[in-house]
Amino acid sequence: MARILLSLRKPFAPAYRTHRTMPPTSFAGLELLDTPVLIVDPDGALHFVNPACENLLALGSRELLRHSLFDLFQPCPALRQALSTALRHNASFIEHDLELVPQHSEQPLHIALSVAPVDADGGLALIELRPLDQQLKIANEERLLLQHQANRELIRNLAHEIKTRWEAFAARRSCWSTNCWTARS
Repeated sequence: MARILLSLRKPFAPAYRTHRTMPPTSFAGLELLDTPVLIVDPDGALHFVNPACENLLALGSRELLRHSLFDLFQPCPALRQALSTALRHNASFIEHDLELVPQHSEQPLHIALSVAPVDADGGLALIELRPLDQQLKIANEERLLLQHQANRELIRNLAHEIKTRWEAFAARRSCWSTNCWTARS
C-alpha cells in the first residue's frame, strides 16, 4: 500500500519553473535584439513584435498585435510602398530617413527603415525600425569632438607662435642692451 501512494505523488517542481513561460516561436531569437523589429504580412497584420519595438512605440505586445502596421502610424505612403516593394520583388528595401507619427502620440519618430522578406513565397516581412536620434547624437558628439581637437590644435599653434615671437623680442632686446653697453665703454 505504501508503494502505491509513493508512485502517485507528483514529482517535485523546482522554483524556477513556477513562473509563466512564453510559448516558443520561430521568431524567439528576435526578442534579444536591441533594435525594434516587427514581423508583418502583406496586409500589414502584425505577427511578432520584439520588446525593443514595444519600448519605441510605448505599447505592449498584446496591444500592438491587435493592430495593423498601418493603423499604428498616421498615414505614411512610404511605409506602405516599402512593404509592398520588398515583398513584390523578394528583396530588401531600405529607407534611410523616414518620419513616422504614431497614432497615440503627436511626436514624430525619425527612423531608418529596413524591410526584408522572411520567406520566399512573400508571405511575411521583417521590418526593422532604427531610431535616428541615437545616430544623430553620435554624429553630433563626433562633430563636437573634432571641433574640440581643432580648437586645441589652434590654441597650441597660437601659443607656439607667441612663444617664438617673445623669444625673438627677448633676443633683440638683449642684443640692443649689449650693443648699447659696449658702445658706451
